[in-house]
Amino acid sequence: MDINDLKKWIYDNGIEERTIKSFMEDFENYKCEYPEEFSRVFEKFDINNLTVDLQKISLKLGNWPVCDYNHIISSVIIIYKGKHVGSYDLLFNLNGGIYDEYFVIF
Repeated sequence: MDINDLKKWIYDNGIEERTIKSFMEDFENYKCEYPEEFSRVFEKFDINNLTVDLQKISLKLGNWPVCDYNHIISSVIIIYKGKHVGSYDLLFNLNGGIYDEYFVIF
């Protein structure tokens, strides 16, 4: 497999930018929908103490060996005040569309 083809697909589909944008939208929803938990996890919230680190982008071949349930997954770790507090995964179908997402706070 040529990794450069996969990297080109990632760049052509704006996976990095779309992942961060989608995370920030979900983060704002989380802040509004779960204010008590948000205040506990993100005590005295200051955006300057938030680090969103896109750590990996991977290809998942699902339903092996048929491989008819495949995704590109971009994975973010959420760090607040130097502490790893959660993760965010955004799943894309192979056409570049968003398939699903997982927003997890520890």
